[in-house]
Amino acid sequence: MDYFEDVKSIELEAESEAEAINIGQEKLGLLPEEIKCEVVGEGSRGILSLVGSAKKKYRLSVKDPDHYRARKLLLKVLEYMGLPAQVESERVSEGIYLHIRSKYQGLLIGKRGQTLDALHFVLNRLFSGNGEDHTPIIVDVANYRRRRERSLSRLAQNVAKKVKMTKIPQILEPM
Repeated sequence: MDYFEDVKSIELEAESEAEAINIGQEKLGLLPEEIKCEVVGEGSRGILSLVGSAKKKYRLSVKDPDHYRARKLLLKVLEYMGLPAQVESERVSEGIYLHIRSKYQGLLIGKRGQTLDALHFVLNRLFSGNGEDHTPIIVDVANYRRRRERSLSRLAQNVAKKVKMTKIPQILEPM
């Protein structure tokens, strides 16, 4: 089963790049900043080449196919889970960051983030299924990962201070 739909690409004629992007936004279902627009040729000039301005032929496609596919894949997985949600995505230095907004946040996070970790694992496995190197995907719900990271950092600092003061080794529970 192919989990990815083909990355969309269309060709159209328009008088300007802005007009092409507006038309493409509707047809592709993407935001303007997600659209890559390139001129591929001169289009028709209007009636008998006398009236109307010259149109150009544009090819519109997704700017970042991995970004697009990761977001669509997560939406599909959430749909299979029966959990309606919105997914916002951004490219970060670590990879593609997908942030889920849903009224089922607690269910998506799970106990100590176990459900979120499982979702993260499944998504990365599906995304890298073709065996090629892929961009890592980070899945988060309600900024849980960022909050948890800060919490663990504070815990580690506090334990380090305690060890330094008491000179007694401390054992942390599994995280």
